[in-house]
Amino acid sequence: MSLGEAWDSGDRHEESGNCSIKARIHAIGYLPQQGVWFLELMPEQPVDYKAGQYIDIAFNGLEPRSYSLAEAPQDDGRLIVHIKRGPGEVSQHMWRRARVNDIVHVSEAKGDNVYDPADQRPILAVAGGSGFTPLKAIIDEALRSNHTKPVWFFWGTRTEEEQYYKPYFKALEAKHPNFHFVSVVGGNVGDVAAAKFKNLSDFKIHICGPQGMINGTIAAVLRKGASPDSIWYDGKKGDSEPPPPPGPGFGPS
Repeated sequence: MSLGEAWDSGDRHEESGNCSIKARIHAIGYLPQQGVWFLELMPEQPVDYKAGQYIDIAFNGLEPRSYSLAEAPQDDGRLIVHIKRGPGEVSQHMWRRARVNDIVHVSEAKGDNVYDPADQRPILAVAGGSGFTPLKAIIDEALRSNHTKPVWFFWGTRTEEEQYYKPYFKALEAKHPNFHFVSVVGGNVGDVAAAKFKNLSDFKIHICGPQGMINGTIAAVLRKGASPDSIWYDGKKGDSEPPPPPGPGFGPS
């Protein structure tokens, strides 16, 4: 299933879940310059999830699409995703038909690239292009859980305009002394992130973005001493799974 319409991790999820849970569109926001919708859903029954997971959403009978949850779990049960305007059916539905109080159907939450409150190692989060929303949720959950070790976030994009959440992360950086945000525009974000550290053997590492960017970032952090079982990305099956081979090159989405 393609995530070309989702303004999130840019990953490909091979299986679409059973979208059996009704949810009402609670709010819709839109950034016209970036072509991004902020969609808030209120499910009829609670959808339990961990920061970093994703759900499938079926709009008005359309084929389900996978979207990363952009916020840490909310007390009121809201589910928040970002959707990029594009040529696909979901984008056209959002542009022409979607309204507050419409009913959609969602799946249970999925994915293993999540924040673990029992793991108090320093965190390195690396996002390529649109792959920042699950990492935003992980960062939010870590900081609100009083994670005491450093939390680093490197976000790589082609252009400055794509970093529409940069003010948010700069504000977090000002508020939390252990949070560090690095914007990378037009460069290889994985290489920039790895170059910042002499040794990454003590870090837990979260990566989201296009597959080539994920492959390249894995290779870069392994060269700095990261262990394979400390590296997490969407699609990883378990600690024993070897990382995918590095691609011939990578860059921001």
